[in-house]
Amino acid sequence: MTIQNLLITSIVATVAPLALAGDKTPDTYSGGYALAVVPEEFVLAGAIPLGANFNFPGNPATPVVNGGVFPAYDPNPPPSVVGFMQATSQDNGDGTYSVAFEAFTADGSPFVTEGMNTLVPTASGLQEATDFVIDLGNGYNLPAFPVDGANICGDEGNIFIDVEYYFIRLDGSENREFGDTIGPYIRPEGFTFAWGYDIDDARTFNRAGFVATFAAVSCESDGCFGDLNEDGEVNAADIGLLLSAWGSCGKAGPGCFGDLNEDGEVNGTDIGLILGAWGICP
Repeated sequence: MTIQNLLITSIVATVAPLALAGDKTPDTYSGGYALAVVPEEFVLAGAIPLGANFNFPGNPATPVVNGGVFPAYDPNPPPSVVGFMQATSQDNGDGTYSVAFEAFTADGSPFVTEGMNTLVPTASGLQEATDFVIDLGNGYNLPAFPVDGANICGDEGNIFIDVEYYFIRLDGSENREFGDTIGPYIRPEGFTFAWGYDIDDARTFNRAGFVATFAAVSCESDGCFGDLNEDGEVNAADIGLLLSAWGSCGKAGPGCFGDLNEDGEVNGTDIGLILGAWGICP
């Protein structure tokens, strides 16, 4: 199995399908899979989409992160379901964040079958595909394929990530490996990422995916004044947290946790402020 731009060194956490606390609207995404020429450094020279989620008429579902399985369509008209895909995301609560993406065929056949066209148009002309690629966002630069990854917290720019990647063969056996890479994967449209598997392997498997885990993610609170646990509501749980911090802020100074009026002490005044903000955050 050949994977470009990887060091097979790291172990990452497995993502559970949990929503990020504070999310107010569904986190949608694009995804799909393709045959591609990957000459070096995991830079796609060209790709032939095999299955994807497009914004074409008749598409019955917009994929939602942590929303379960959604169809992948043959990009050639008329639209037909050729496979399925799903994405999950999770704030791990330890300064890391994980995004997972998985794709599988509709009929259990391998992604690359006998007689399939594997010649990919590139700037240098037709070239034989080297990799099977699954893609969260990005869209192989097709205008009809919206770039919309997983909406996550973090600054734009290069980030270092660990990746667990895997595929499941027709006989049910699995291949799982670990790697790491760095790149500009956080963009205004969200986290976008692609992962490649050797095309010869893609002739033997019908399910593939990755879990990308990255550190130093800074998430701003979606809460409001008095919402100490940042669950989107000011309620008894916040009073409990305030009581646990009762007393002088001490060396922490004014504005410590629970000191809502920043007078250097967590006391009855702060309880009054919580009661004044009671209810669901606007």
